[in-house]
Amino acid sequence: MRLSRNRKLAYAGVGVGIGLWSAIVVYGVIAVFPVEQYLISYYLADYRFGFIRRGLAGELAGPVDGPYFFGHATTLRWLATISYLLGLAAVARVLVRGGWSERRLMLVLLLPALSFGLPFAAYSARPDLFGAPALVLLALGLSTRPGWTMPCCAGYGVLMAVLAFVHEALPLEFAFGATLAICLLTRGLSVAQRHRCAAVAVIPGVAADAVVTAFGRHDVGAQLCSVVPHRMVPMMTSFGQVEQQLRTGRPVTRDYHAWACRWYLADYDRGWADAMRVVAHKGVIGLTGSLVLGMLGVLACVTAVQYLSGVPFTDLFAGLRGQWAWPAVGLALTLPLFATAFDWTRWLLIIGFDIVVVYLLFLRDRPELDQPPPRRTVVAFVLITVAFAVLPLGLVPGGTT
Repeated sequence: MRLSRNRKLAYAGVGVGIGLWSAIVVYGVIAVFPVEQYLISYYLADYRFGFIRRGLAGELAGPVDGPYFFGHATTLRWLATISYLLGLAAVARVLVRGGWSERRLMLVLLLPALSFGLPFAAYSARPDLFGAPALVLLALGLSTRPGWTMPCCAGYGVLMAVLAFVHEALPLEFAFGATLAICLLTRGLSVAQRHRCAAVAVIPGVAADAVVTAFGRHDVGAQLCSVVPHRMVPMMTSFGQVEQQLRTGRPVTRDYHAWACRWYLADYDRGWADAMRVVAHKGVIGLTGSLVLGMLGVLACVTAVQYLSGVPFTDLFAGLRGQWAWPAVGLALTLPLFATAFDWTRWLLIIGFDIVVVYLLFLRDRPELDQPPPRRTVVAFVLITVAFAVLPLGLVPGGTT
């Protein structure tokens, strides 16, 4: 593509800015507002006291009272971040495979700054992020290997069933994206065939969740707590503590045993009804705020992609004509997440990830992407990217308790 000097400078400036901003975000999660000890708590529970939810995550990290737990769990936490970002990178690579048009370049540069982008990957790296690259692989397989549709869906379904034992939210978070991908990215299939593929992709994970719900123990909190070692670790649980660290130059530390037993492992004595009561106790104001933030994030991401690509979002709805059933099921499967956990912004940003990944792969071959954008679109691109970077909504779900 031939660009004027001013446009070259604009894109180069945004690229350098995104790189510096990314370095600041990563530095922040490591040195300024560390959430490591909170994120590795998702690997505390294993199967030594019986079958429990997320027990496979604990088995992967090893026993919490073993000599290598903290190192292994930290590695898994960063592996979740890296695999998530590699999924976004794979989507970006597909966008530019047909050529480096300006609109494609804008979308690639914008991708890490979106609400579910780099800050979300760095600060919200729970085990459920492993579902994101799985969804990307499914979507890429469906869109580039038409003859592999059923094997791709079957492989995805088996993987989701396994990952349900790592984090029970995984199959529910990405079911909507999987059904959208099957309905919009497959070629040469009838509606009935697409429905069968969607069933193969979604049902195994939901069945695994049913097993976790029906047979997982809810009386092991004290036993799990008994094996967590006492260890002073840097942990930020409020912005006041961040201010204290910046003022004194010394990290704020807490006893990991005390924190984990009180704020995380206590949940292993609660069932679904207890979780729903906790959500209700959050109150209308708190839940509404979380809902509005998440909805604004999804709307901002979709609107930005629509504007910069020049492909109307309504074209996706046209592609779904006559095959709404499974996407509706996929979206409905997210409702248990909202009923049992109050971080609604997090669930909505994952839904935003589902939508935008499928949207970008859906429009990748559209001729609009290769048309030169007017100057006002380039100016808007710079302002949109700066706005997402200055207001990194993805930080919100990464806060600790």
